[in-house]
Amino acid sequence: MNGDAAEEVVKMTLNGVEVVIRLLGDGAKNLAALLIAWRNKEKKHVGKTSLPKLLTSGDELHVLSLTKEQYDSFSKQARKKITYAPFLNTKSKDGKVDIVLGSRQLNFANHILNRIGFGNVEPGSGAHAEILNDREKEKLDMNFGKTSDDSKKNDTPSKADSDECRDSSTRRDVPKSSSKPSVEKKLEENKRKLERERKKQKDRPREKSKSRQKSKPKAKER
Repeated sequence: MNGDAAEEVVKMTLNGVEVVIRLLGDGAKNLAALLIAWRNKEKKHVGKTSLPKLLTSGDELHVLSLTKEQYDSFSKQARKKITYAPFLNTKSKDGKVDIVLGSRQLNFANHILNRIGFGNVEPGSGAHAEILNDREKEKLDMNFGKTSDDSKKNDTPSKADSDECRDSSTRRDVPKSSSKPSVEKKLEENKRKLERERKKQKDRPREKSKSRQKSKPKAKER
């Protein structure tokens, strides 16, 4: 029953006090899922001992999921010998019962678990529960804040990037006609040319008449 090595943090209320619990070890995810379900009232505590006692015991905790038959035989054989906390899944129809068991109970518990066909539980496959104090909570919040700030910093562009973006935007905004003469300029130039040609055409007959007058011979005086 080896799980993936993990570190989980769960916030919940124990004995009327809100606490933050850090779970370390291979079984951290399983214990975190059970604590969250218990906090959300999806699992009902059905006796024997309380979970807060196990969480504050400092012992390595294991989460075992037993069928109704396995749990009935386990509870009968474990009377007054093994301390554990059983939880009934209220949302599931399979009738399974999850029990939280300390590693100090494994020597005798494994004999019973093997008899009921569950198998052997290896030491070191559970999770260590650590209730954080106020200072550790603040550190945890600060770390969360730093990670969020870092993500914001990564998301926001730097000064150089913003300058490059501005340059690129200005380059994009400049029309291609800036490098080549615009259509309006061409039209204006064409108008000017036409006006010049018209002026030239008007001036040509005047020049011809002047030249004709000059070319006419003067009448001889009598």
